[in-house]
Amino acid sequence: QLNSEVTNVEELESILVKEVMNSLDIEAATNHDVNSGNESNAIFHNRNNKNSLLNAFNRAREIGSVLVGSVAAPIIISYLKVIQNQKQQQQQQQQDARQITQKFDWNSFWLVATEDNTNFIHGENNHGKINTISHAQRLTKALEQLGPTYVKFGQALASRPDVVPPSLAAALSTLQDQMTRFDGEVARDIVRKELTPRVEEGSIEKQDLEDLLESLVEEPVAAASIGQVYKASLPGRGSVAVKVQRPGVRLLVESDTELLLAVAKFLESLPGLPNPSSGNNEDNDIDDRSKPSRLINTQLVSATQEFMSRIFEELDYRNEAANCKKFADLYSRKSGTSKDVSVVVPEVYLNWCTENVLVMEWIDGTKLTDVSAFENSDESSGAQSDATLAKDSVEENLALVKVAIDSTLSQLLVTGILHADPHAGNLLKIRLDDGTVTLGYLDFGLLSTIPMKVRDALVCSVALQVFSRDVDAVSSLFGELQLIPQYILDDDSERLALAEALEITFENSLK
Repeated sequence: QLNSEVTNVEELESILVKEVMNSLDIEAATNHDVNSGNESNAIFHNRNNKNSLLNAFNRAREIGSVLVGSVAAPIIISYLKVIQNQKQQQQQQQQDARQITQKFDWNSFWLVATEDNTNFIHGENNHGKINTISHAQRLTKALEQLGPTYVKFGQALASRPDVVPPSLAAALSTLQDQMTRFDGEVARDIVRKELTPRVEEGSIEKQDLEDLLESLVEEPVAAASIGQVYKASLPGRGSVAVKVQRPGVRLLVESDTELLLAVAKFLESLPGLPNPSSGNNEDNDIDDRSKPSRLINTQLVSATQEFMSRIFEELDYRNEAANCKKFADLYSRKSGTSKDVSVVVPEVYLNWCTENVLVMEWIDGTKLTDVSAFENSDESSGAQSDATLAKDSVEENLALVKVAIDSTLSQLLVTGILHADPHAGNLLKIRLDDGTVTLGYLDFGLLSTIPMKVRDALVCSVALQVFSRDVDAVSSLFGELQLIPQYILDDDSERLALAEALEITFENSLK
């Protein structure tokens, strides 16, 4: 209870934390088994309740400060100004606010630029000058500031322009490899600190390490949420890519884990709403057992643990090194065993890889989304020639997109070893010595294994949809694959709606 002795914010926070801890038992959040590394298991299972909740509380306050102060407030003020201007313009035509809202264009909204006093853009010092920043850039930079947990959501939305406006998707795409960079000298110090023990144990030569550090370029070629990549040279191996993890990113992810687990546990604890008509049902006991006992029946804690465990896997570059080698053994043009997939996979140098540093073969290529190479060419080279080259480039990229789709399907259905993060920043167009182009893969922080049972079930599902038109069997298969909760399949109205959707799918597939 609050009283007159509470004199500052710190005391208020202490009281609030104590009260919340008394009313919310988050210990059960650690009782779910998570199939992940030792580090993430330690975060999930060996947490001190008081410290965990305090960390979650502080992280929530930090997130709220960024989202409200740097995103919501400027956007709301800008939105109100736009609405006010629209109202003034429409008053002569006697249109009300509802008509204005109906004409609102979300794509244009995200392009609206407002003053930016936060120096978000690449950490630049503007020397008192006021920059402008669009709403889409503002949200993007806020996600970047919040760290890799929230960047993942932004990256997912960036690949879905069918879900979010194109202007927002374009801004979010910078989260793939164009994030704010940390200092190059800091990166060099991290490399030295991480690899010096390898010199002491004899795994690598001291002179080779010095040569690597000497050749490390000043500016990174890519900067992502967890680390940034530099180009360097390794004696006897030529050009290499050196990935260095951002300082402090691990602590940030741990704080996010505490917060998300506390929120998930709270949401899981909410009881389900009573059914008003259940009192007249003679089979209440049977019906109640088949319905969710909670307001949210999804296993939120388990889902949160699974999501965060994958991020912890990415934080250990030794996992990525092992994933890269595993992927190369199957799909590499040089040594892969797969008959269906043949792509360029960089060779990883295991002796040079640690938890925070990854060294692998340098691959030259361009993004599949990059078709601007000839748009800014000098006119003296011939506009017609440039147009032809640009057209050829687009056609090559589209052909490689088909290769990428076929490759993903083969990974999913044939081998079961799947690159789980194939966004535009991780797929390259690579031109070989003979002039032909092929597909290259980067970033192996996430590699999924699809069990044989799931692969067989997916194939059967497709076959059933195309050939048998047995909607009931397909519905049951969705339940077996846990794609749809069983209690929904047991609901006659829900199952009927699913059957109607499948019938439409059958008709469209067989046209």
